[in-house]
Amino acid sequence: MRQAFNGCTALASLLVDSIWALASGVSGTSTLYNCTSIVGGNGTVYSSSATSYARMVVDRAGQAGYLTGR
Repeated sequence: MRQAFNGCTALASLLVDSIWALASGVSGTSTLYNCTSIVGGNGTVYSSSATSYARMVVDRAGQAGYLTGR
């Protein structure tokens, strides 16, 4: 998932099914680089030090992510 949403500064949220998960073996850098407006469903805000595929998870208590589960 290298640079999938790189530079999407106006992207505020990504809505996914609440059980959504990346397939095993997925990797990548700068997946959400410079997506400065994004906020996860539990309030996790963009951090320039956390822009890899690892934040492509549903944001919930105990799990910081940039996705909002529905």
